[in-house]
Amino acid sequence: MKNNNKKNTKVINQYNIFPVTLQFIFTILIVILCILTVFKYSFTHYFELFLGLDLLVMAYNNHILFFRKNFTIIYLIFGLIMILISILGFMGVVF
Repeated sequence: MKNNNKKNTKVINQYNIFPVTLQFIFTILIVILCILTVFKYSFTHYFELFLGLDLLVMAYNNHILFFRKNFTIIYLIFGLIMILISILGFMGVVF
């Protein structure tokens, strides 16, 4: 009997490295903006925007690259909510 415990992930190659790199860049920006938000409140909306974009990229990576379907919907919903809150914040509707 052969045990076939192969994970359901794609191999990261030159064609699908862009979403992973984009997620890494957004995560670095989120950490920087989180630190800046502590000292200056005006960076809050930028933090929310990049957090929403990072959640959307994470949803894409989960669905396409890593085949983890459970959190894809959650990442999409929270990503869209964060982007909506940041847009309303830029418009002056939400503080």
